[in-house]
Amino acid sequence: MNSSRRTSNQTLKKSTQTSIKLTVEDQLLRKYPDVIIRHPKEELKFLCIICQEQGSPFYSGLWNNCKDHLGSQSHKKASDKAKLKENALEKQANQNIEAVDEMETNTMPESSLTLTPSTRSELNLTYSKFILQYRLPFSIVGALHSFNQQLIAQYPPSVLQDYSISRKTVTKATESICDTLKGEIFQELDHHLFL
Repeated sequence: MNSSRRTSNQTLKKSTQTSIKLTVEDQLLRKYPDVIIRHPKEELKFLCIICQEQGSPFYSGLWNNCKDHLGSQSHKKASDKAKLKENALEKQANQNIEAVDEMETNTMPESSLTLTPSTRSELNLTYSKFILQYRLPFSIVGALHSFNQQLIAQYPPSVLQDYSISRKTVTKATESICDTLKGEIFQELDHHLFL
């Protein structure tokens, strides 16, 4: 009886010791990777990505208050607001895809396949609406148009219609790019150090 009690106590101690190795910050960062990050200037604080993006004044705090923040009404409101915004963007993207589908199924007259003054005006209004709707700087228009031309030249419309992207997708791709760049920088430093 005593030996089984000792064994269970030892097992409990070992499991407790392994979970103690992670700090509260590390545990929270692992549990909420897309929600909180370390404060860039103050190591005792966290930043709530969602609250910061939604303009909440309560987007930062001490690590020991992080769980309280994640359960607070202001965080829940910011999360709901972010979800509504994301759903609206998805809905709009789906509507845009449906509009493109509809345009492709309708046979276009030959005159609309060339750049006429009325087509130019429609494109000007479409780009302007997009820039204003997403509050982008006007200086991005040229780069955006070039990017659209590259996509259209490289991929058929059916592939572009099936493709979808979100903030999370871009975040993951950016992290991958950062890791690649970091590796290349270290390789170059190693190469220069041994010369």
